[in-house]
Amino acid sequence: MTGEVSIIVRMAVVVKRRMQLYYLKNNEFFPLMNDISLNDIPKAMVWCQETICVGFKGEYAIIELDGDPPGKLTELFPTSSTRSSEPCITKVSDTTFALCRDAQSVIVNVKGDTERNKGLKWSEVPLNIAWDEPYALGIITDGIEVLTLEPSGLVQTLSGMPKVRFIASAQQGLLYAAAISQIWCILAVDIAKQRKILVDAKQFQLALKLTWLGSDSSIEGHSRDYEGFLEFIENNEKSQLRGWQEDI
Repeated sequence: MTGEVSIIVRMAVVVKRRMQLYYLKNNEFFPLMNDISLNDIPKAMVWCQETICVGFKGEYAIIELDGDPPGKLTELFPTSSTRSSEPCITKVSDTTFALCRDAQSVIVNVKGDTERNKGLKWSEVPLNIAWDEPYALGIITDGIEVLTLEPSGLVQTLSGMPKVRFIASAQQGLLYAAAISQIWCILAVDIAKQRKILVDAKQFQLALKLTWLGSDSSIEGHSRDYEGFLEFIENNEKSQLRGWQEDI
């Protein structure tokens, strides 16, 4: 009851076809549970709550640490409908992952259920993806596509990044991308500027989400900014409607 925030650091390591799990205590790692045997060597892993999403050469699976039995593995779906391809996974939230299947990213929760109303469509099969709320960034040929999940669509294409292969999120609004001999720092545009661009483009839903992300940290601050922006949008839509009626 001290009010202090407790942070638990856990780590998953794969050695050949065995997954080893550890937790950090007093600057030393200790085994979290028994090793988990795997049928293949994972190519990608992402950890959310008590679930680890694993990507093998040709398929995805989830491992439930609190399952029955602990470490229960459940197969999900192939990485491609036409050919064997490398898995591509990123964490979207504390309860969801984005898994690439061909040129689409499917949203799956920690129980392995697919959220059928949500998804990302890329122009080609991405080599790697990362999440920076509310955007998904995917590596394509010599560039990076920036997509949104809700509403689903392409926001921007970052070009001039030859042979880029890797991307990782460092913190909100800051990512790093890399090729074999180059590293790029990707910084988000100021939220106020993003919001103005989105309102001008009538992307009100996304602008609202950015308002929530960029508001004051207090609950009262969030509510005040959110309500103020809703009022602004309502007035904006009314003015558009009057103009449309006058044109008729």
